[in-house]
Amino acid sequence: MKLPTLIIAGDEDDPTLEPSLYLKRVISTSALLVMPRCGHTMNIEDPDAFNRAVLDFITWVDAGRWWERNPETLSGAIIAGKAKG
Repeated sequence: MKLPTLIIAGDEDDPTLEPSLYLKRVISTSALLVMPRCGHTMNIEDPDAFNRAVLDFITWVDAGRWWERNPETLSGAIIAGKAKG
């Protein structure tokens, strides 16, 4: 899937954290936002931060500035001192 995707999870919503990380790993055009001190209803618990994040996402996508993930971040090759290959 190459559709721009914003995954949002609350750090107090334990059942969704691992699935959110999984989605981040398998959707190359995704970003993950973990909202602090929020559960499953982060849009109600912290509406200002939630709305700001969604607006930023829409703005980036609309401007064509949402890109595919750098594949080196998956292999760990991007970590300083780690050799490629």
